[in-house]
Amino acid sequence: LPSGAAIVSGAGTNSITVDFSASASSGNITVYGTNYCGDGNISVLFPVTIKPLPSPAGVITGTQSFCEGTYGVDYSIAEITNATGYQWSVPTGAVIVSSTDTNSIVVDFPIGANSGNILVYGINDCGNGVSASFPVTVNEIPDIVITGDTVICENDGVTLLASGGSGYLWNTGDITALMTDMPHINTSYSVTVTNVITGCLNTSSVAVSVYTNPTADAGVDKEVCYGSSITLNASGGLSYSWFPTTGLSDPLIANPESSPALNTIYTVEVTNSYGCTDIDSVVVTVNPLPQYSLISTNATCNDNNGNALLTIISASEPVSLLWSNGATVANINNLGMGVYHLTVSDAFNCVVYDSVEVNSENQLNCLEIPTLFSPNGDGTNDKFEISRIDLFPEAKVEIFNRWGNCIFKSNNYANSANWWDGTWNGKDMPMGAYIFILTLSSDKEPIQGIVSIVR
Repeated sequence: LPSGAAIVSGAGTNSITVDFSASASSGNITVYGTNYCGDGNISVLFPVTIKPLPSPAGVITGTQSFCEGTYGVDYSIAEITNATGYQWSVPTGAVIVSSTDTNSIVVDFPIGANSGNILVYGINDCGNGVSASFPVTVNEIPDIVITGDTVICENDGVTLLASGGSGYLWNTGDITALMTDMPHINTSYSVTVTNVITGCLNTSSVAVSVYTNPTADAGVDKEVCYGSSITLNASGGLSYSWFPTTGLSDPLIANPESSPALNTIYTVEVTNSYGCTDIDSVVVTVNPLPQYSLISTNATCNDNNGNALLTIISASEPVSLLWSNGATVANINNLGMGVYHLTVSDAFNCVVYDSVEVNSENQLNCLEIPTLFSPNGDGTNDKFEISRIDLFPEAKVEIFNRWGNCIFKSNNYANSANWWDGTWNGKDMPMGAYIFILTLSSDKEPIQGIVSIVR
């Protein structure tokens, strides 16, 4: 057998099994027979050529530490003796992007690739050579999280906060984790975050939508008379909020009724469908009502001699007056009993309604009760006529003779048809004195006296 070869079975037979060690060399295999007489002739030489395994792989060269997401990294070894090909392997997640059957490769390490070993060994028809190993460290890039409002209204400003690393650079130039800006249109913000220990960096971005503010309109300034109301009219949005709320019928509608006691500036906040707001104000001026005094003097004995007296204390000129009797002056005279209504309006059309009552003054003094009458049919003084008894529609009269007998009674003496004509049961009463009791109303004391009949 050649050097380095060893028979592992079949020795002493006509067939053998041979192992060729790694150090075996080429040579000849010969065989001869033997018996008790001796050895036979050596056989014809059988040449054996030993093909060697690939030599052990040498040192791998290339980048040993980098960040995930690194692409096109070169690795190589010196050519392996006796190798007809190469077998490479890379850590999980890494990808060989070049030919794998040479002594150099190009590797991509995308996001998520793991650290590990790069291995390579030579191959030929006889088998595999001893591999070489090269450890690589794949450092994670920063995991960026951006927080903050991404939907804002114009003029609100935006504040964004990034996390995930120790160094920050925004596309606005800010170099801290916190970034503030005042965008007026939709804007994209990006930040590059660095891990200062590994040097790995990552970039992330966020889009901020900027919505247009509404244009609030609280309407034109208004005037209102004290005690009256006026309608406010706002526009420009979907919802409304007025303040102050004093004097408003509903502060959450566009057109509330306003009845302030003092001059007031009302401000309305208008909100659109995006939740953006704007404000506007309207001034409501409260004009005072005319100030005046109103008195009356009563009529006497129900005659038309009463008066109503109006004095203007303060009012915006010109002032107009209208009484219910058609008069347009301050003082009206020759008034009978009754209620007189007055309308006072000023230059701002602020209107006051009032009334005054004219009564009959001291009506008892108006009565004239005769002490005698002459019922003789001459048409003069024929009845017991009490002058101005018509002022007392509830008046009752009772007549008694000297013996205390009631000879006449009327429950409606205000009616002249019911006056006593000096008779009793259709007969003329004799001349003489008669007692009368006059009851003017249920709330007044009866009046008693004597009336005489003369003929």
